[in-house]
Amino acid sequence: MYSIYVLELAPFLISASKMVPTAQGYLYVGMTAKAVTDRKAQHQYGGRLAGRVFRALVRDLHRPLTDADLWLRVDLVTVRANGDSQRQTESAERALANKLKHAGYVVLSRHEHSTKRAKAKSPRSISG
Repeated sequence: MYSIYVLELAPFLISASKMVPTAQGYLYVGMTAKAVTDRKAQHQYGGRLAGRVFRALVRDLHRPLTDADLWLRVDLVTVRANGDSQRQTESAERALANKLKHAGYVVLSRHEHSTKRAKAKSPRSISG
């Protein structure tokens, strides 16, 4: 069974990084087959299983993230995935990310990174 979750990065993290502050703030939208609190803990630790943005923050801060750095925002999870299918849950995750972007948040997700990598590699693979 899969769940969608939203994490908000504390303003301190934004000012301590190279990210530009925004009125609404920075959110990370993800999905997991684990308990959402367990997945949040993985992001806070910044290890191999954490999202890329969290690994970078932990590296730059030289410490794990705390509950004061990263907030679980269950109030923003307005789409519900049935949880049975990974594909259905990924679709619902992307829909929620788009909805939050339109609401003025900067949304980070694993889909953002994979899309950028794919676009960056396309010219090389065509010419090479």
